[in-house]
Amino acid sequence: MLVLLALAGAAVTYLALNRGPSDADDPNRVSPRPMTQQEIDTELGELQQSFQTALQEELDLNRLAAKARVFTERHPNESGGHVLLAQLRIGLNQWEEAYQSWLNAIEQQPGGVDLYKMAGFSAARTGRLEQALVHYQDAAKAANDQADCEVYAALGRLHLALEGPEAAEQMFKRSQNAPGVGEKTNWKHEAYAGLADVAAVRSEYDAALEHIDHAIKMARLDSEADIAGYRIQKARIYMDAGRDEDAVTMLGHTWSQHPAALWRIESARLRAKLYERAQQLDKAVDYVQSVCEWHRLAEESDNLVLADFTALLADWQIKAQRYDAARVSLHNLVTLFPKHPRIDALKERLP
Repeated sequence: MLVLLALAGAAVTYLALNRGPSDADDPNRVSPRPMTQQEIDTELGELQQSFQTALQEELDLNRLAAKARVFTERHPNESGGHVLLAQLRIGLNQWEEAYQSWLNAIEQQPGGVDLYKMAGFSAARTGRLEQALVHYQDAAKAANDQADCEVYAALGRLHLALEGPEAAEQMFKRSQNAPGVGEKTNWKHEAYAGLADVAAVRSEYDAALEHIDHAIKMARLDSEADIAGYRIQKARIYMDAGRDEDAVTMLGHTWSQHPAALWRIESARLRAKLYERAQQLDKAVDYVQSVCEWHRLAEESDNLVLADFTALLADWQIKAQRYDAARVSLHNLVTLFPKHPRIDALKERLP
């Protein structure tokens, strides 16, 4: 879902941030002339080019984010500055701040479909599902209800979470017939994956498996698609259907063919869930604990995902009556993500 907006500009050294003591009180100080629009565009172009270089060379984005923040403070009416700052903040996993930057960009340039999409994506990433729904609806309206399949697939996911399968099914079917994103088929397969979840919610597991197999088949046509997520989804459908052995097989297949750390961690989490269902709670607890430790080392890791795993670990430790270990996990959760929604409930369950 994350598609960075195209950036362009010349590579020229940006003004240094450390400007020394202020001379605002100097009576001989001459006020600088206002910058022309061409000069502002050039300055923004330099930052944009630096961003592209930083992505290609995998450089630290913190310093560039600080420069972009200074630019937006000096030129708050430039939507491009807010877009760049939002992208940098996403690169730094600063989703709350990124969401605010998208809102600032929309304020300066309302009606942009891509801006609404990215605001919706960031809102969902921070758990603001209702606001995300509004943003994606705005994207559809801005496209005169002819948005691409990505928008309707996202609306389907949000409807499924907020309103139920009927509204979601309509959006996923609309996504099937909507224009693709760019020249590729991406997001078309997401419509089928969404319909698989709709069918699973209705306990129509054969239909769900048929839809997810179609999604996997379509994803193979798209070089950017990572079908590991669909294989994980298929394992979940097997689990919902009580076909645990098929789920284990599918998770093992995902593990062996898709080495990306987060997919492997999710596969391991579901395996731990299978141990729990088999009433092998001690083994499940140990498995989740090792997953948490591994997750901290994953390059793709972020605090929210790790916090969810830590909350799961504390939950199962309490079930296994490992109360001292659960207190340690709960302390780690509070330190990692102080506003995590499961903290209070976990505290109440400790003796």
